[in-house]
Amino acid sequence: MTVVGILTTATTGQAKIYAQLEKYGANLSVLPATKSLATELGDLDLGTVTVGD
Repeated sequence: MTVVGILTTATTGQAKIYAQLEKYGANLSVLPATKSLATELGDLDLGTVTVGD
């Protein structure tokens, strides 16, 4: 993907987010789809990040 393609995709996504914020307001809660995420760097285990309870 070229730089132009990446910037076009980012700008389009930003426009969609701004449109949703204008439509629903800034009182949105964004929650991850998973409760925990295992983090690794190559073969090195960095632990698990837990969200919520």
